[in-house]
Amino acid sequence: MKSISTNQSQEYFAIATDVGFEILQNDSGTTRLKKKVQDLNKDIALVEMMYKTNVIVLVYENMRNKVVIWDDHEKKNRTEITFNANQLIMNIKLRKDMMIVVLKDKTFIFNFVTLKLIEQVETFPNPMGLCALS
Repeated sequence: MKSISTNQSQEYFAIATDVGFEILQNDSGTTRLKKKVQDLNKDIALVEMMYKTNVIVLVYENMRNKVVIWDDHEKKNRTEITFNANQLIMNIKLRKDMMIVVLKDKTFIFNFVTLKLIEQVETFPNPMGLCALS
């Protein structure tokens, strides 16, 4: 396990693994665990799920400067956003209308529908990629 996140309603966990990602339903009312495994044969560093949709945002371990928007229904990349090679992505956060990409000393805010850059903010060094979005 590389990283773990919850979707916006906290109904699902998204887990980054050495070969892809897993989605687990967070349902304490049942003894059955609902699990989905997506084997991409790629080492995933970060994963974020958009609510209960098929949209998954990934950052590959060997391409930490690229955000991949994955369509899990069609099993393919919808689009990618690439940053400078020396700028590693430390975290990503999603909202229906917004995507936040956190680098070590800069944060980018995108319109999630159009992927147009709304703002970029210089920050103090943030090697843990700490970020919250409501």
